[in-house]
Amino acid sequence: MKTAARTSIALWILCLMMCSMMSLAEAGTKGALDGHTYIGTLGVKGLQTGGEEKISFKNGALYSSACTNIGFKRIAYKTRKKGDVITFTAKGVSKTEGKFKWQGTIQGDDLNASTLWKKPGEPPNESWVKAKLVK
Repeated sequence: MKTAARTSIALWILCLMMCSMMSLAEAGTKGALDGHTYIGTLGVKGLQTGGEEKISFKNGALYSSACTNIGFKRIAYKTRKKGDVITFTAKGVSKTEGKFKWQGTIQGDDLNASTLWKKPGEPPNESWVKAKLVK
């Protein structure tokens, strides 16, 4: 009886430890912008007009409607904050579509970014993004 009780307690403690470690691992994947969504315009560098773009941040990744359409589903991002400006970078790699890089800033509700898409065998494609936070 004492052995069964000790085994139950040991398993319970092990379960608590595992749950705590899983929570810490999940917390490590959360990014500073997670939960934020921006809607605006994405345009080719040098042009003043473009198409609609939706950018969402979730689980440490940037999701872009334009990037998803060309095969970049999840792009990990990093942030840095200085004063009231958040600077972010994101890089994605696809076996078939090459590399996609984001550099941007967020100040208040405004997101401004530039992108660079390098697809093998094609000239680099540079774009800009201007978007507003969805509230």
